[in-house]
Amino acid sequence: MEVAGTPDTETYAEILATCACLQLRKANRVTTQLYDEALRPVGLRSTQLPIIVTLAARGPLAVTDLADSLVLERTTLIRNLRPLQRRGLIEVGREDGKRTHRATLTAAGHEAAAAAVPLWARAQTRVTDELGSSESVDLRRALSRLVSLLG
Repeated sequence: MEVAGTPDTETYAEILATCACLQLRKANRVTTQLYDEALRPVGLRSTQLPIIVTLAARGPLAVTDLADSLVLERTTLIRNLRPLQRRGLIEVGREDGKRTHRATLTAAGHEAAAAAVPLWARAQTRVTDELGSSESVDLRRALSRLVSLLG
């Protein structure tokens, strides 16, 4: 049943074929599955690796700063930190005399990050091989430009 003023089926088909958001979300789901599978042997998910890698690279960070660097809502980050805390990979606590919560990678977290690197590298190589090295670089640049729309 058609409703007056409703776009035609061609318009809907065009949206499905050209919507950047839809294509990015589909690509994200596939990529997430690929990296999750690769990281499974160390018990990490693709959503957790950036957290521990950021802490390994930058050292302890205020939770708000960590959320900002990962372009995550603070509440989403906190939800993602909990399983890492339960596994003893990170610690989150208040700094002495401050209201700020700080996330710190533990020794076990450093070990997990080190164990994840070769698994991540295999997944990264698979993606790069599929796209080709030039297209892979172009994709990362384009995605970085999109991320910069927020800042």
